[in-house]
Amino acid sequence: FDTVEELREDVTKQARQAKLFAQGVQARDKILELLLDTVPFDVPQGMVEHEVHHHL
Repeated sequence: FDTVEELREDVTKQARQAKLFAQGVQARDKILELLLDTVPFDVPQGMVEHEVHHHL
């Protein structure tokens, strides 16, 4: 960055993007939780293992 202002703008932009991403993840998790609470079904073990590995 050539100036402190450019650095400040970039950090602000990254913070906004991170917040939007986190909000999207939170919304997805709420939808999945609602589905799991209302729709009975068996989840294949391979899918469970994949998701656990993906989130670690």
